[in-house]
Amino acid sequence: MKTVSEAMGLRNAVLSNLERALTCATEEERQELLNVVIVGGGATGVEIAGALSEMKRYVIPYDYPDMDSSLMHIYLLEAGDRLLAGMSQDSSKKAYDFLTSMGVDVQFGKMVTDYKDHKVLMKDGQEIPTRTFLWVSGVKAQPITGIDGDHLGRGFRIVVDEFNRIPGMDGLFAIGDQCIQTTDPAYPGGHPQLAQV
Repeated sequence: MKTVSEAMGLRNAVLSNLERALTCATEEERQELLNVVIVGGGATGVEIAGALSEMKRYVIPYDYPDMDSSLMHIYLLEAGDRLLAGMSQDSSKKAYDFLTSMGVDVQFGKMVTDYKDHKVLMKDGQEIPTRTFLWVSGVKAQPITGIDGDHLGRGFRIVVDEFNRIPGMDGLFAIGDQCIQTTDPAYPGGHPQLAQV
């Protein structure tokens, strides 16, 4: 999601599901429509979960008075052990505390393997029924022939120094989303992939 129109599309899809949940035939379908699953505990996942939780708390009770907003569940799934892994521990804890206080079900160590038949499937066997599945976890970089695993960091991104040189490989540089610079003390886990540096 990189544009306002894409964000509006997501908002409209969530609102459409709320409308459909008011008139659906079965409880199973209602729960699918009211569950929102967000995969990825980075800045985008945290932002979306927070916005949806505020919508659940402050908008739904007034705009949808016939709906029990407690039936809406927002799940934030993260494969790692904390939110906002590229930021400080304090930021991670504050984000976690805020989201859980707003009713978001934050789960760590969750690796999603598939989404089919309106279900998010996880490696540990857990399934969550939903019609709103948001993947904001990112992707891993494509391997480049000639660059071995010793030069790769998180997400299979090429590790570079502050000048974008690949250490130990004279004359080779990497830029953009393909690389990760870990020499900046403010970002020991590397800059976010869309950061303006």
